[in-house]
Amino acid sequence: MTSLKTRLTAVAVAGLTAAVALAAYAQTLALPMHFV
Repeated sequence: MTSLKTRLTAVAVAGLTAAVALAAYAQTLALPMHFV
């Protein structure tokens, strides 16, 4: 069984990665809107 700290770190890293990916995806979607 993995320790709680290890699991929390993994969740935090995964959440951060997802947030960054989502932000980048949102920016690529928003970019064309500005030029219209």
